[in-house]
Amino acid sequence: MPANLTHYQVLGVAPDASAEDIKQAWRRASSAAHPDKAGGSADAQAATNKAYEVLSNPERRQLYDATGVDDLITPIEAEARMLLAQMISAALDKPGEDLVGQVYGMLAHEIEKLIDNVAEARALRDNLISRRESVLVDAGDNMVQQIIDDKVKGWDATLVDLERVGKMLSAAHLAFSAYRSAPLATLDEVDAWLQSDYQRQREKARVEGAA
Repeated sequence: MPANLTHYQVLGVAPDASAEDIKQAWRRASSAAHPDKAGGSADAQAATNKAYEVLSNPERRQLYDATGVDDLITPIEAEARMLLAQMISAALDKPGEDLVGQVYGMLAHEIEKLIDNVAEARALRDNLISRRESVLVDAGDNMVQQIIDDKVKGWDATLVDLERVGKMLSAAHLAFSAYRSAPLATLDEVDAWLQSDYQRQREKARVEGAA
Protein backbone atom coordinates (compact mmCIF):
# COMPACT_ATOMS: atom_id res chain seq x y z
CA MET A 1 0.00 0.00 0.00
CA PRO A 2 1.46 3.41 -0.99
CA ALA A 3 2.65 5.59 1.88
CA ASN A 4 1.06 8.92 2.83
CA LEU A 5 -2.46 7.94 1.85
CA THR A 6 -5.24 9.62 3.77
CA HIS A 7 -7.60 7.41 5.75
CA TYR A 8 -10.27 8.12 3.14
CA GLN A 9 -7.96 6.96 0.36
CA VAL A 10 -7.07 3.82 2.30
CA LEU A 11 -10.75 2.87 2.46
CA GLY A 12 -11.51 4.20 -1.00
CA VAL A 13 -14.24 6.63 0.02
CA ALA A 14 -14.82 10.35 -0.39
CA PRO A 15 -14.24 12.76 2.53
CA ASP A 16 -17.99 13.31 2.78
CA ALA A 17 -18.82 9.60 2.93
CA SER A 18 -21.53 8.56 5.35
CA ALA A 19 -20.88 6.37 8.38
CA GLU A 20 -22.51 3.42 6.60
CA ASP A 21 -20.42 3.98 3.46
CA ILE A 22 -17.28 3.96 5.58
CA LYS A 23 -18.31 0.75 7.33
CA GLN A 24 -19.00 -1.04 4.06
CA ALA A 25 -15.76 0.24 2.53
CA TRP A 26 -13.80 -0.94 5.55
CA ARG A 27 -15.22 -4.46 5.21
CA ARG A 28 -14.19 -4.61 1.56
CA ALA A 29 -10.76 -3.06 2.16
CA SER A 30 -10.09 -5.25 5.20
CA SER A 31 -10.85 -8.38 3.22
CA ALA A 32 -8.61 -7.30 0.35
CA ALA A 33 -5.78 -6.30 2.70
CA HIS A 34 -5.72 -9.59 4.62
CA PRO A 35 -2.21 -11.10 4.55
CA ASP A 36 -3.59 -14.39 3.19
CA LYS A 37 -4.96 -12.62 0.10
CA ALA A 38 -2.87 -11.79 -2.96
CA GLY A 39 -1.65 -8.23 -2.62
CA GLY A 40 -2.52 -8.14 1.06
CA SER A 41 -0.14 -7.64 3.94
CA ALA A 42 -0.03 -7.09 7.67
CA ASP A 43 0.85 -3.41 7.10
CA ALA A 44 -2.05 -2.94 4.69
CA GLN A 45 -4.48 -4.54 7.10
CA ALA A 46 -3.17 -2.39 9.97
CA ALA A 47 -3.60 0.75 7.86
CA THR A 48 -7.14 -0.28 6.94
CA ASN A 49 -8.11 -0.93 10.55
CA LYS A 50 -6.53 2.34 11.70
CA ALA A 51 -8.47 4.25 9.04
CA TYR A 52 -11.75 2.72 10.15
CA GLU A 53 -10.92 3.26 13.83
CA VAL A 54 -10.54 6.99 13.21
CA LEU A 55 -13.29 7.59 10.65
CA SER A 56 -15.92 5.54 12.49
CA ASN A 57 -15.56 7.76 15.56
CA PRO A 58 -17.37 11.09 14.96
CA GLU A 59 -15.14 13.11 17.30
CA ARG A 60 -11.88 11.66 16.00
CA ARG A 61 -13.09 12.05 12.42
CA GLN A 62 -13.91 15.72 13.03
CA LEU A 63 -10.46 16.30 14.49
CA TYR A 64 -8.81 14.38 11.64
CA ASP A 65 -10.71 16.39 9.02
CA ALA A 66 -9.66 19.66 10.64
CA THR A 67 -6.04 18.90 11.52
CA GLY A 68 -4.94 15.62 9.96
CA VAL A 69 -4.21 14.29 13.44
CA ASP A 70 -5.48 10.79 14.13
CA ASP A 71 -3.83 9.92 17.44
CA LEU A 72 -5.75 9.67 20.69
CA ILE A 73 -5.30 12.97 22.50
CA THR A 74 -6.96 14.74 25.39
CA PRO A 75 -10.01 16.96 24.80
CA ILE A 76 -7.91 20.03 25.69
CA GLU A 77 -5.28 19.06 23.10
CA ALA A 78 -8.02 18.44 20.54
CA GLU A 79 -9.49 21.90 21.15
CA ALA A 80 -6.02 23.41 20.92
CA ARG A 81 -5.38 21.76 17.56
CA MET A 82 -8.77 22.89 16.28
CA LEU A 83 -7.96 26.46 17.34
CA LEU A 84 -4.57 26.32 15.64
CA ALA A 85 -6.16 24.97 12.47
CA GLN A 86 -8.56 27.92 12.43
CA MET A 87 -5.75 30.41 13.05
CA ILE A 88 -3.52 28.90 10.35
CA SER A 89 -6.42 28.97 7.90
CA ALA A 90 -7.05 32.64 8.70
CA ALA A 91 -3.35 33.45 8.32
CA LEU A 92 -3.26 31.75 4.92
CA ASP A 93 -5.93 34.19 3.74
CA LYS A 94 -3.35 36.98 4.04
CA PRO A 95 -0.88 36.37 1.17
CA GLY A 96 2.67 37.55 1.63
CA GLU A 97 2.51 37.92 5.40
CA ASP A 98 4.54 35.88 7.88
CA LEU A 99 2.25 32.97 8.67
CA VAL A 100 4.03 31.91 11.84
CA GLY A 101 4.10 35.49 13.08
CA GLN A 102 0.42 35.91 12.27
CA VAL A 103 -0.57 32.80 14.21
CA TYR A 104 1.61 33.77 17.14
CA GLY A 105 -0.04 37.19 17.12
CA MET A 106 -3.48 35.58 17.18
CA LEU A 107 -2.46 33.41 20.13
CA ALA A 108 -1.13 36.46 21.97
CA HIS A 109 -4.39 38.28 21.30
CA GLU A 110 -6.43 35.40 22.70
CA ILE A 111 -4.20 35.29 25.78
CA GLU A 112 -4.68 39.02 26.28
CA LYS A 113 -8.45 38.62 26.08
CA LEU A 114 -8.28 35.77 28.57
CA ILE A 115 -6.31 37.88 31.05
CA ASP A 116 -8.90 40.67 30.81
CA ASN A 117 -11.82 38.27 31.14
CA VAL A 118 -10.35 36.55 34.19
CA ALA A 119 -9.62 39.88 35.87
CA GLU A 120 -13.16 41.12 35.19
CA ALA A 121 -14.78 37.88 36.41
CA ARG A 122 -12.75 37.86 39.62
CA ALA A 123 -13.48 41.53 40.29
CA LEU A 124 -17.24 41.07 39.83
CA ARG A 125 -17.24 37.92 41.96
CA ASP A 126 -15.26 39.58 44.76
CA ASN A 127 -17.54 42.62 44.66
CA LEU A 128 -20.59 40.41 45.15
CA ILE A 129 -18.98 38.66 48.11
CA SER A 130 -18.07 41.97 49.72
CA ARG A 131 -21.71 43.11 49.50
CA ARG A 132 -23.19 39.90 50.89
CA GLU A 133 -23.44 41.18 54.46
CA SER A 134 -24.43 44.74 53.53
CA VAL A 135 -28.17 44.01 53.65
CA LEU A 136 -29.77 42.44 56.70
CA VAL A 137 -33.33 41.18 57.19
CA ASP A 138 -35.19 41.13 60.50
CA ALA A 139 -37.16 37.95 59.76
CA GLY A 140 -37.21 35.16 57.18
CA ASP A 141 -34.72 34.32 54.49
CA ASN A 142 -32.38 36.99 53.21
CA MET A 143 -33.30 37.18 49.53
CA VAL A 144 -30.40 39.49 48.78
CA GLN A 145 -27.88 36.99 50.11
CA GLN A 146 -29.54 34.14 48.22
CA ILE A 147 -29.34 36.06 44.95
CA ILE A 148 -25.73 37.02 45.64
CA ASP A 149 -24.87 33.38 46.38
CA ASP A 150 -26.43 32.31 43.07
CA LYS A 151 -24.50 34.99 41.19
CA VAL A 152 -21.25 34.00 42.88
CA LYS A 153 -21.83 30.39 41.80
CA GLY A 154 -22.32 31.66 38.28
CA TRP A 155 -19.01 33.54 38.34
CA ASP A 156 -17.30 30.50 39.86
CA ALA A 157 -18.52 28.47 36.87
CA THR A 158 -17.30 31.19 34.52
CA LEU A 159 -13.85 31.11 36.12
CA VAL A 160 -13.73 27.34 35.70
CA ASP A 161 -14.55 27.77 32.00
CA LEU A 162 -11.86 30.45 31.67
CA GLU A 163 -9.36 28.15 33.35
CA ARG A 164 -10.14 25.56 30.70
CA VAL A 165 -9.60 28.17 27.99
CA GLY A 166 -6.26 28.98 29.58
CA LYS A 167 -5.21 25.33 29.48
CA MET A 168 -6.32 25.10 25.86
CA LEU A 169 -4.32 28.22 24.90
CA SER A 170 -1.31 26.85 26.75
CA ALA A 171 -1.61 23.58 24.82
CA ALA A 172 -1.96 25.49 21.53
CA HIS A 173 1.06 27.59 22.42
CA LEU A 174 3.08 24.45 23.18
CA ALA A 175 1.98 22.70 19.99
CA PHE A 176 2.82 25.71 17.84
CA SER A 177 6.28 26.12 19.36
CA ALA A 178 7.43 23.31 17.05
CA TYR A 179 6.93 25.68 14.11
CA ARG A 180 9.48 28.16 15.43
CA SER A 181 13.18 28.03 14.68
CA ALA A 182 13.72 29.39 18.19
CA PRO A 183 11.64 28.38 21.24
CA LEU A 184 8.64 30.53 21.97
CA ALA A 185 8.40 32.28 25.28
CA THR A 186 6.59 30.46 28.04
CA LEU A 187 2.96 31.33 28.65
CA ASP A 188 3.95 33.22 31.82
CA GLU A 189 6.49 35.24 29.85
CA VAL A 190 3.88 36.04 27.22
CA ASP A 191 1.49 37.16 29.94
CA ALA A 192 4.18 39.36 31.46
CA TRP A 193 4.98 40.87 28.06
CA LEU A 194 1.31 41.57 27.38
CA GLN A 195 0.96 43.27 30.75
CA SER A 196 4.07 45.41 30.25
CA ASP A 197 3.01 46.31 26.70
CA TYR A 198 -0.39 47.35 28.03
CA GLN A 199 1.31 49.63 30.57
CA ARG A 200 3.50 51.13 27.83
CA GLN A 201 0.46 51.87 25.71
CA ARG A 202 -1.30 53.55 28.64
CA GLU A 203 1.78 55.66 29.41
CA LYS A 204 2.07 56.63 25.75
CA ALA A 205 -1.59 57.67 25.68
CA ARG A 206 -1.14 59.68 28.89
CA VAL A 207 1.89 61.50 27.52
CA GLU A 208 0.19 62.23 24.21
CA GLY A 209 -2.91 63.44 26.05
CA ALA A 210 -0.88 65.80 28.19
CA ALA A 211 0.99 67.22 25.18
